[in-house]
Amino acid sequence: MESKFHVKSPTMGRQAQKDRTRRDLLTSARLLIDGGGVPTVSDAADHAQVSRTTAYRYFSSQDALLAQAGIEPLIAQLEKAIEATLTIADPVVRVDAAFARVVPLLLVREAQLRMMLKIALDRSQNEDFVNFSLLQSLPGVTVWDTLLEPLHERIGWRRYALLMRALATLLGIQSLIAVKDACDGDEALTVEALRETARALVIGFLATASQS
Repeated sequence: MESKFHVKSPTMGRQAQKDRTRRDLLTSARLLIDGGGVPTVSDAADHAQVSRTTAYRYFSSQDALLAQAGIEPLIAQLEKAIEATLTIADPVVRVDAAFARVVPLLLVREAQLRMMLKIALDRSQNEDFVNFSLLQSLPGVTVWDTLLEPLHERIGWRRYALLMRALATLLGIQSLIAVKDACDGDEALTVEALRETARALVIGFLATASQS
C-alpha cells in the first residue's frame, strides 16, 4: 500500500535551506542599507546569524552582495509596472505603456545596474548576478508572454518568440546605457527613444505578418 505521507528528498531539503540562507543574507543586507550602512558580506552574515564562511559561498564580494540586494526590490517594481498595462487591448499601446513605466524605473537604479554589469563582466562564470534582460528574469512570471498575449495568433509562434527576445534586449542594461549615452545623458530622451523603438518593433512585426 502506498504511503499517504510525502517524504522530501535530502536534495530538496538542502536546496530549500540554501534558498533560505541566501534570502536571509539579502534581507539583512537590505536592512543594513536602509539603516544608512554599506554592509560587507561579513556584516550581512553577522546580522543574519550565518557563518561568514557560508556567506562568502553565496556572495564572493561586497559588490556582488550590494548589487543583488539592490536589484530584488526593482524586480518587484517591474512586476507591478507590467501588470498595470495588461488591461490595454491594443498590443502596440500596451507595449508602449509598459516601456513608459519600466524604463524610468531602470534609470533610477542605473548606478546599481552598472555595478551589476561590472560584476558580470569581471566574474562571468559566477552565479552572483542576475540576467541583465531584467524582465526575462522575473521569478515565476512569464512577463513577455503575458504582455504580448494578444499577438499569439496574429504573427505566428516563431515571430512571436523573436519579438519577445527583441523587446527584452531593449531593456538590458547594456542597451539602456548605450541609448542614454546616445541621448547625451538626457533621461527623458532615453525613455522616448526606447519607447519609439519598442513601438516600431511591434508595428513592424505586425506589418510583416499581415503581408505573409
